[in-house]
Formats: sequence, C-alpha cells, structure tokens
Amino acid sequence: MNKDEQDKAAATMAYVEMRRESIRRKLADVYLEYYDALCDELDGTYWMPCSGLRSIEEQLALYNKGRTQESLAKGERIVTNARPGFSPHNWGCATDWVENKPYFDWSDMWKKSDWVGLGSAARRVGLVWGGDFKNIVDKPHVELPLKCPWSEIGRIYMASGKIVANEAILQNALYYKL
Repeated sequence: MNKDEQDKAAATMAYVEMRRESIRRKLADVYLEYYDALCDELDGTYWMPCSGLRSIEEQLALYNKGRTQESLAKGERIVTNARPGFSPHNWGCATDWVENKPYFDWSDMWKKSDWVGLGSAARRVGLVWGGDFKNIVDKPHVELPLKCPWSEIGRIYMASGKIVANEAILQNALYYKL
C-alpha cells in the first residue's frame, strides 16, 4: 500500500470508530453490552453502524416505502414490515451496518460486502442477524434477542401512544415472554 492508500485507510478507520461511538450514545442500556461485544468482534474491520435509534416519524417513512401512491410512483419497494413502535430501532435495540472500505464501490454494496461475516459476528455475541429473517431479508440489520416478539413491545407502544423508556420492560423481554 502506498502512502496515499495508507492515509485513506487510516482516515476511513478513524471515521468508522467515530460512527461506532456516535451511534452508541443513543442506544438503550440493555443493548449496549451486545453492541460493544459486536464492535469488539468487528475491531480492525471497516464495518460501521449507519443507523441505530430511529424516531417514530423515521420508522413511518420507512414503513410507507412501497406502500403509498407517492412511493410507488418513485419506484420504491417495501423495505420493512415493522410499523412505527414495532421496530427494535424505535427502542434503541437495533443497528444497521455497512462495510465502509476505502475506495468502496457503493453501487455494488449488496454483492461485495461480507454480509456472512457480519452475520457470524452478530450471532457469536448473541444478537439476531437480519440476514436470517424469513420475510424481508435485512442483511445490514442486527437486533437484541428477545423471548417475546417485537410485536409485544409494539403493543406497549400502541397502548401508551409513546415509546416507554423503560429498561425494565426490555430487560424482562430478554428473559420472559411478556
């Protein structure tokens, strides 16, 4: 590697580390142990989170892709089945990842990224990998493993009309069906 390539690689790795820390600050406490373990597993690689905590409005915009006339006119496809409040992102318990290699061709991201490597690392630390999903395969996605479906957590949201920032609910869901 020449000097320019070394500098680019170092700058890219610094950016990856900054993104990992920036996303970390907004995650739920119950997810942090898993997140930190995944970051340790991915240490020395260019994998970085591109999404973590997501607002209800952001989730609604994603949910509407491929479902509204406006979205269909743009040629968008359905990207999630999770309604607002029903996504682990809304609770700070999921992250989406990209492989930010220097000189990476983003147009070929779906073919060239080591998705199996991300999935293996996620499984090793006890996370659920979206590449194993049955309906909409979501290779960039990793989430907190719960004993109950996220729909149960979503019902709590629907009953209250707001995200209940209650770590006890999430802690219980790690070990028990709600």
